[in-house]
Parts: sequence; structure tokens; C-alpha cells
Amino acid sequence: MEEPVCSIEIVENGDEFKAKVQSELGRYFEYENEDLENLMETVYEDLQMEIDESYTENVQF
Repeated sequence: MEEPVCSIEIVENGDEFKAKVQSELGRYFEYENEDLENLMETVYEDLQMEIDESYTENVQF
């Protein structure tokens, strides 16, 4: 079954990019960077950590 992980809005403001991220876990965060690729890498890394943490919390051994 598919579940949304997050909503991401990316806007360009002059010479800078901003990402606004709302995760389905309730976290909201914003990032700014002049380089779009670096911005995307940062967003990806943080989302991956949040998903991994959520999975670890929900797994019972």
C-alpha cells in the first residue's frame, strides 16, 4: 500500500533556492541554499534519517 512520506515545495528566490518540507510524521522544516543540487541532497538525507528513525521505533523484536 502506498503512503505519503512528505510534501515538498521548492521555490526560487533570486539567486537562492528554498525547500519547505512537511513530513507525514508532523515535522516541518525549511532549507535554503544557492545550489539546487546541494539543497536536494540535504533534504534527501534528512528525510532518510527521519524515515529510518520512524521505522526503527515501529519495529518490535
